[in-house]
Amino acid sequence: LELGRIGEARANFSSVQAEWPGTRHSQEAVIGEAECAYREGEYVKAEKLYDSAFNRAAGPAERSVLRYSLAWASLKQKSFERARVIFLETARDYPGEPVAPFATYRAALCLLDLGKPAEALAELRSAEEKNPGHDVAEWSAYSRGWIFLTQGRYNDAKAAFRSLMDSYPDGRLVAPAAFLFAAAMFQERHFADAEREFVSFADRYPSSGL
Repeated sequence: LELGRIGEARANFSSVQAEWPGTRHSQEAVIGEAECAYREGEYVKAEKLYDSAFNRAAGPAERSVLRYSLAWASLKQKSFERARVIFLETARDYPGEPVAPFATYRAALCLLDLGKPAEALAELRSAEEKNPGHDVAEWSAYSRGWIFLTQGRYNDAKAAFRSLMDSYPDGRLVAPAAFLFAAAMFQERHFADAEREFVSFADRYPSSGL
């Protein structure tokens, strides 16, 4: 599977399930087959397989990951309400597992797809506050800034991007945040300030590709 030979991997996973039904090997094969289906864009099948594996999962660590994967399969089908419900259930039922903060973040983004930006902004703010120092906090700040920018709320956008840059100076999103901070100034027609920020951005992040 990791080599990209998905057809062979699926055949092997099916063989394992047939040879060792009801065993741990079979469970891992079901998960593997679900991953194959997901990678090939067969999201309905992936969802069914993730659900089957979830019902036989060994403990909360595995169940949380499978539930999160199930939500992603729903999201890929553009079943935004269903995906949101599953993301929220994952965060609620497995609060101590690593996927919980990511599930909360993704549930908030589903609100955007459902045409509810105000609710999305509130939940992203909550996710940022509840997960200080976590990747999710950085992503939430960036997402809030992006939403504000698309709404023409340039002061709010700059505040969100500035918060990200100050709080996560070595973060993965600090370069695009700095770029969009300058872009917000440009949209405000503060051209001299925007030029200064763009020049500063180019000096600080010469390899950003932006």
